[in-house]
Amino acid sequence: MHRQSQDGNTAHRNPGGIGALLSRLKRVKKTGLGRWIASCPTRTDKTPSLSIRETPDGTVLIHDFGGATPSEVLDAIGMEMTDLFPHKTDAHSVKPIRQGINPYDALRCVADDALVVLVSARMTLNGEKLAESDMERLAKSVEVLQGALGAVGVRYE
Repeated sequence: MHRQSQDGNTAHRNPGGIGALLSRLKRVKKTGLGRWIASCPTRTDKTPSLSIRETPDGTVLIHDFGGATPSEVLDAIGMEMTDLFPHKTDAHSVKPIRQGINPYDALRCVADDALVVLVSARMTLNGEKLAESDMERLAKSVEVLQGALGAVGVRYE
């Protein structure tokens, strides 16, 4: 299959690519044009934490809001990093396009963690003491939310 890139070069879609990736993931949900979320294959997700995006040149971008690296995600489903990039048919390369994670997709991936923080804050404000297991879950949720903020370009001190 061929795809015309933005500068007119022809790219061969990698036989891996988006179709192979999505077919190996669970609980895949399309969230927009060229965007999906899915459960991360490196662990058991209650809600999807993996954000997937296909760029106009056929490159596949993945980000796990639970902390798994792209290599860990791909290893878990028997794919390699090269499977995320289209094969070029000429010597000219397409200028890379910087495309971040869609903030809406990020929020959907971390919704459970946001609820953990919300409930913990409400309990604390009501004078209730959090159990040790609740504190551990809260700490993990805070870590996930901090990672998500960084992934969508929000910086804080």
